[in-house]
Amino acid sequence: TEHVLDVYVKLILEGVYLELSSKYSKVIILGNSRISQKFNEYGVITVSPEEAKALMQNSKITLATPGLGNIYDLANAGVDCIFLPPANDSQGQQLEILKQHGLVNKSLDWSEWGEKIDYFQVQPQVMENIKSQIFLRTPADLRNLTNTLVTESREANSICSLL
Repeated sequence: TEHVLDVYVKLILEGVYLELSSKYSKVIILGNSRISQKFNEYGVITVSPEEAKALMQNSKITLATPGLGNIYDLANAGVDCIFLPPANDSQGQQLEILKQHGLVNKSLDWSEWGEKIDYFQVQPQVMENIKSQIFLRTPADLRNLTNTLVTESREANSICSLL
């Protein structure tokens, strides 16, 4: 069986990436070296933090997981972001805290399809709930939700980054 994280990445790539690629002239997908090797057919690349910052600053829109590193990088780059559904408990907790303080304009969350996950429950329970959502969702679910949050850019050189 596939590892849960790989299923998550594939879901994001087949759902969110495909929707974005229909709206932007270029979609840049950044990932760590393991993900870029495993999903190289989607064009996932690994770059330095400086390169990532420049790519984000030159993008019309950035979508990212709500991991602490991404939150810092996005704040440092001074770019707006649509957060992807959390892949683990700490990402969910961070997203919830950002929302509570009015720091998130848009996000994709598992609760969009029904049951809300309490990311502050004990870790094994949260991870089981996230895993259930990852295996329940289809790329079409994410495409449809992404379509409601991301407006099309008709500019010739419109770039979107996906972290």
